[in-house]
Amino acid sequence: MIDRFSAFVHINSKAEMYQLLLGGQFGNKLRMWPTYEAMLASGYSGLFSMRYKGGGGGLWCAYDVTHDKRAEILPRWVAQGADPALVMHTEGAPDDKIIVQGELRPLPDGHYFFPTILPSGPYFYCSFEKLKMRDALKASSQHLYGLRVLELLRHHMTSASFEDLQELREQYPDSVIELSVYSTCLGDIPRRNHLVWEIRNYAWFLILFIISCSL
Repeated sequence: MIDRFSAFVHINSKAEMYQLLLGGQFGNKLRMWPTYEAMLASGYSGLFSMRYKGGGGGLWCAYDVTHDKRAEILPRWVAQGADPALVMHTEGAPDDKIIVQGELRPLPDGHYFFPTILPSGPYFYCSFEKLKMRDALKASSQHLYGLRVLELLRHHMTSASFEDLQELREQYPDSVIELSVYSTCLGDIPRRNHLVWEIRNYAWFLILFIISCSL
């Protein structure tokens, strides 16, 4: 069950989003550590991801990282302006078990930006490719709307995962929810086969532009 600390939350920065993510407010997640030392102390020895919690976080993100590779990546990021104290580390995700992934958001009736072309209901910009999300959406993406979105997710998610997602949609009704659905349960909450990577309100104008161009 998602811990609802507030209703109808808007997330206005990546730093705020990461604070909520690390605090478990988005539900099921892989193991995450705020520092490299914390990851080492946990005993985790597999591949991991490096993500930046500060501004410009999209510039500094690395996947399938080894300890040796990290020693090359971090100095490069610091030289580019990253604060090493804001680099978090995440357990590697099983990309080979991805079913579908993408960005989910609502499109209300009569949206004032594109009142004549946007359908109502949930919109899912998604991919079925077994790749990192950014690469998957570039390789092959689909635009799904309304009941088709809910039917797809209900079919592929465990009942517990689907219920968690519905709660997040209620709590963050105007937000983009970035998620992946897998063919196996994973994460830190039992009976869940999905991961929520990000929930945001701070970069959704581009999403609306993409939708309008696709119709």
